[in-house]
Amino acid sequence: MKKRLIIILLFALSLSLFSIPSYSKTKKTKLSTKELIKRLPKKYKDWLDLVYYIITPIEKKVFLQLTNNRDRDAFIKLFWQHRDPTPGTPENEFKEEHIRRFKYANKHFKTTRPGWMTDMGKIYIILGPPNTHNNYDNEFGIYPLKIWGYYGDKKLGLPAYFRIIFFKRNGIGEYVLYDPAFDGPASILRDTEGVDITDINSIYRKLKEIAPSIAKSVLSLIPGEESFFSMPTTRGTVLLSQIFELPKKRVKVNYARQFLDFKGIVKVDYAMNYVENDFLYTLNYDPSTGLNFLHFSIKPHRISLAYSSEKDKYYFALKLDVSLKKGDLIVYHYSKRYSFYFTEDEVNTRLKPSGLAINDMFPIIPGDYQLIVLLQNSVKREFTYSKNEIKVPLSPKSPHLVGPIPTYKVDRAALDVVYRPFKFGYFLLNIEPKKFFSLADKIKIFVGANNCEKLKNGKIEVIVKNRPGYPKFSKTFEVQTPKDKNTFYKSFLLSGELPSAVFDVTARLYSANIPIDTKESNFTISPIRNVSHPMEAFKVMDKRNKALHYYRIANEYENLGNLKKAEYYYELGFSKIKDFYEGIIRYTKLLIKQNKYEKALSVVESLKGVKKFDFEYYALKGEAQFYLNDFENALNNLLKANKIYDSDVHVINLLGLTFLRMENFDQALKAFKASLSINEDQQEIKNLIKRIKSIQKKKADKKN
Repeated sequence: MKKRLIIILLFALSLSLFSIPSYSKTKKTKLSTKELIKRLPKKYKDWLDLVYYIITPIEKKVFLQLTNNRDRDAFIKLFWQHRDPTPGTPENEFKEEHIRRFKYANKHFKTTRPGWMTDMGKIYIILGPPNTHNNYDNEFGIYPLKIWGYYGDKKLGLPAYFRIIFFKRNGIGEYVLYDPAFDGPASILRDTEGVDITDINSIYRKLKEIAPSIAKSVLSLIPGEESFFSMPTTRGTVLLSQIFELPKKRVKVNYARQFLDFKGIVKVDYAMNYVENDFLYTLNYDPSTGLNFLHFSIKPHRISLAYSSEKDKYYFALKLDVSLKKGDLIVYHYSKRYSFYFTEDEVNTRLKPSGLAINDMFPIIPGDYQLIVLLQNSVKREFTYSKNEIKVPLSPKSPHLVGPIPTYKVDRAALDVVYRPFKFGYFLLNIEPKKFFSLADKIKIFVGANNCEKLKNGKIEVIVKNRPGYPKFSKTFEVQTPKDKNTFYKSFLLSGELPSAVFDVTARLYSANIPIDTKESNFTISPIRNVSHPMEAFKVMDKRNKALHYYRIANEYENLGNLKKAEYYYELGFSKIKDFYEGIIRYTKLLIKQNKYEKALSVVESLKGVKKFDFEYYALKGEAQFYLNDFENALNNLLKANKIYDSDVHVINLLGLTFLRMENFDQALKAFKASLSINEDQQEIKNLIKRIKSIQKKKADKKN
């Protein structure tokens, strides 16, 4: 009975601790703004109160989508930085003044509600203390009333001087904002004896009689504004709406949208220094691997430099982060770093006139995705990014187009021995991400077709037309695709024919005179005789290492939850290269997920003796042995892993489970308690400890 209870405990725990997260398209219930705020910790609810009148709808929406306090704190820091009138100094005058006004409003305008929620608190927080103020709390014949005067800023669309009026509606409650057009002078009158309240002139005459000093004020919030027939003006309504929008007009909110994409990647101090960029991408099928590759080029509009006195050169360091997303799921992510050094002459003759483009490529599986390319410069903490919707053909082996890509230079490689961005077969393209050329450029349209052998009388058609408003130009190119080649590429020369204009390019692939694929692009020819094109930086990979791409594709499939495809590509990569250790680790973990423990033990042996991965070797080997009920060997390997790194909760829990299966309750409890000391938020482990103690107690009671 005791062994059966232990097995039941282990089975229940394994379901919760080692379950495999799966990709699901199930829609999440969308919570209302009120519900999202309700779920926030008090600290952040209080912050939303503090910034209630100055936060934009976009900023609020982004903030409420954040799911952890680290991101919330980073967003709040960024929120204030974007409002700092003197960035770079220790003080943030805007933040300090806003908090002062908020506290003042809470202290002086409190009613049954906090002061910041009242109309007087709202105006005080937005506009600050009035330049003039008059109280009419005890005037005969009118309800209590206050008039604040402000000098306006014409740059913000405000009048040179204006009034804000508060009154107690019907003489009770707190002071509320008075809108001449909405409330009207009648709402001010307490004494309406002898007044026809349907007649505006009668009302105004009464006001002039009992309170001449405020009569004109209640018709218009702007002194000197004409009011015909004693009618209140609507300008006050417009003025009030302008005032309420003032704090939100002063801020560029793009940072908030960017924050969602880059939280945890871009540091807060980087997020202040966004740089615009030019971006271009294309897809190409590689017959040697049977995979689609995405090629891209990103060129920041500005690159800041620093000077190294040791090398007597200017330098900057870039970090490239690429994320492929499907909804909120990150399907694939990788990073690369680049360092550059330039002499002063190179800066002036090459970098400044031309700029720099970072080109890269990676394998991609079929589907619809969002591609996010982020580039960060450590100098002055600049960053730029591009976000694009990508559609990868579901059948990469079906005939499809490559391009069209406008370019100013196409070279031919002597040997096809490396992978590099914008290399198609033997053709090497120089890329202009902005697609901006000069009259002197020898412009070419590069196109291609993959899987040509499946075409019937295959043909590529390219149409180049300029847009309306320019001298009319139209040219069509056609070329037959070969029947005996799987891939085919062609460039069409345009230079010397085109005027300065904006052009659209349409490419079509035909099979038996039926168009089966169409792609479009565009480019601009400047009237300037010479346009500098960017220097291009990229990293190449030896084609002999192409098996690494299979590991990457496997990783993409695994992240999407397609474990069958993932295993296929892991096995394909593993069969060709045995020393890509990061890939071998992922492959072994996948096999364990799929309960293929014997195969996992075979694969993980490739890590044996690789000191850098000793921990992973012993941990994965021990886990596979545990599930094969080889507890003695599992314990031996898990202990070795724990000796290398003693804070891995997964390994410690496996140790506890192994001791439990070996009926060593004391050591099992010791392991589980050590696990809780690292991560106390493990309810399953807490429950298991209670049950083990209960078993021990029953065992002790029986013995006594």
